[in-house]
Amino acid sequence: MKRDNPRLKYRLIPLLLVILVFIWWLTGEADRQPTALPSPQAPNAAPLKVVESSEATSHQNSAGVISSQPVSKACNLDWLFAYQKRSAAQLADGLGDDFSVFKAQINQAINLTLYHQGKIGDQFVANLVNQLGAVHNYYLSMLGDGAAQAIDVNIIILGDRAAYEDSTSQSGFDPRMSQGVFFHGSNSAFVEYKGDEITLRTAIHEAVHAINLKLLGRIPRWLNEGLAETFERIALEQPHGGFHVAHTALEQRPMELYSVIGSETQWGSIDTGYLYFSGWAWVHYLLNNKDTHALQKLLIQEQVQMCNMLNGEQITQILEEAHPTIEQDFNQWRMSKVAQMEEATH
Repeated sequence: MKRDNPRLKYRLIPLLLVILVFIWWLTGEADRQPTALPSPQAPNAAPLKVVESSEATSHQNSAGVISSQPVSKACNLDWLFAYQKRSAAQLADGLGDDFSVFKAQINQAINLTLYHQGKIGDQFVANLVNQLGAVHNYYLSMLGDGAAQAIDVNIIILGDRAAYEDSTSQSGFDPRMSQGVFFHGSNSAFVEYKGDEITLRTAIHEAVHAINLKLLGRIPRWLNEGLAETFERIALEQPHGGFHVAHTALEQRPMELYSVIGSETQWGSIDTGYLYFSGWAWVHYLLNNKDTHALQKLLIQEQVQMCNMLNGEQITQILEEAHPTIEQDFNQWRMSKVAQMEEATH
């Protein structure tokens, strides 16, 4: 009779733990949710500036960029990123001959690979590259050297609705209410082509999810979607940077901050559009309220805890310590923006 080898059992335990964590990551709910639903309260973006060059943007640090060393992380996700590279390569190999490929390195950090079926031109590609460079500069300004690392961004633009639904549904995703989705497992975004302007916004939105995963790991969905909704509206033509925002969107009151922070289990069970809108409103405010550095401090702490999301109590403590009157100041800011828009229309 063959006896069990107890040493073998102990050797298998770490392997089983890795497999369980791996399955947890790949089956996370964020993989299965659409990530580019437009905020129903927000109007269409203003026309984008025509960019003359399709060259990748160079690395330009603004005056606000932090020069500190990367934070010490409590864990690393190298095993996940290695798996993503293999999965992305396998996915690319399965694309048809009708796909064209464009590659660029942006800010010496973002490695963009864009697959498309011929619906987009050089101007679209130039806008995508330049806007991703501007988005990455925001992360550099908040995370410093912690954002100056290689980030793979893979975007697949499908030529029509049928191709989008067919491609995304093969991964078990229900595409009916989306026009773009990012899959963690392959680090790849699928985007339906719906004209250059909408498609560009969606591509930026999904690219932000890839950036967040590489730089921050697991973060709450309101923060993940809030950053994506904010950065998809980035406006390069404004003199000092900014975003395409008609503040009439703020006439509707978003969820209170503490409700937003506690909304992680509510996605898919209540008005998802309202959650997107609320995440956008709060992140947009925090990003533009640089005096308190509240968003910066939150992202730095998220980067330390790459494998686990900060809980609601931790997030509340970080934001309140950085900005004790955050709810009151947000409401005053929101009402002032609405008043400015009303004044401008009279």
